[in-house]
Amino acid sequence: MSKVLSLVLLMLTLGLAKANASSNPTQVVSQAVGQADTHVVTSREVQISWILDKAMQVPAGKKGGVSTPNRSTWILKTDGVEFQRHLSQVLLELVVSMEAENFSIGQVPADEVQNAMAHVKEMVTGWAPWKDLEVSSGELEQMMTRKLKARNFLKFKTDTSGVRVTEHDIKNYYEKNRLKFGNTPLVQVKPQIKDFLSQELLQERLKDWFEILKRKYRVKLLGT
Repeated sequence: MSKVLSLVLLMLTLGLAKANASSNPTQVVSQAVGQADTHVVTSREVQISWILDKAMQVPAGKKGGVSTPNRSTWILKTDGVEFQRHLSQVLLELVVSMEAENFSIGQVPADEVQNAMAHVKEMVTGWAPWKDLEVSSGELEQMMTRKLKARNFLKFKTDTSGVRVTEHDIKNYYEKNRLKFGNTPLVQVKPQIKDFLSQELLQERLKDWFEILKRKYRVKLLGT
């Protein structure tokens, strides 16, 4: 489900303007860069979130974490496009988790949070950039819970979205893209067309939902 969230985030990036950039892109800073409801997001928080996502993508069981060359990509520069995209993701995770809390949906078992935290700690043990961020156990638990809760609620929204592609939709798409399919009969490409159209409809519905959440929780970027 995180893959779906990432795809939608890349498409949307919340429609927000670029945030301020630090004069030193690798320096640990605590600059206010965004806000959702009463929660102010700092550039340090975005950097921590970025590392958490990178660490969580590493398969469990790899003792000693990852090599230094790979882990160097875990340092998020605050003056780049990736920072803007991840800031958008942090803001979306915030509002989705807030909405999940309001509806008591997407709750995360304590052991799942603890297991995720243990995995991240294994990945960053002894890594200087992580030490520089001075992340407390309470802060790590709060951010991990928020991430997992947002993903669970997004999965719930996806599963209950009621996205339905009709036979007419499939045939219509096939006819409009005959050059693309050539002589391949409809029956052979029908499953692929259905999956594509379903994903397209799902992204559109999530986009509308995210726009509602943006207004509800007064999402904005901070700075000039």
